[in-house]
Amino acid sequence: MKLEVPEKAVGYSTLFFVWIALAALLAATIAIALMNVMMAVALNFLIATSMALLNLFYFMDLRHEDRFLKTIIFLALFALTSIIILTYSDVFYRMAG
Repeated sequence: MKLEVPEKAVGYSTLFFVWIALAALLAATIAIALMNVMMAVALNFLIATSMALLNLFYFMDLRHEDRFLKTIIFLALFALTSIIILTYSDVFYRMAG
């Protein structure tokens, strides 16, 4: 019984470099959290988004899925992003007033 490897399989070296990139982004997140940066929350959200996209595209092989699943995931991420933006805008509005 031999395992068949799909044509679109990603090599171990690519996955290793993606893992290194995830570790570097994690270190950047920790460094930003330790510093008193004005835009720390926004920067950490951007870093978390890029980490999530790396995980989705490389480790979950979302690049090779059909358009329907990509659309569903995009809509879910868009809804989550909208909720986070609206929540933070409400918090900032209440702090200012």
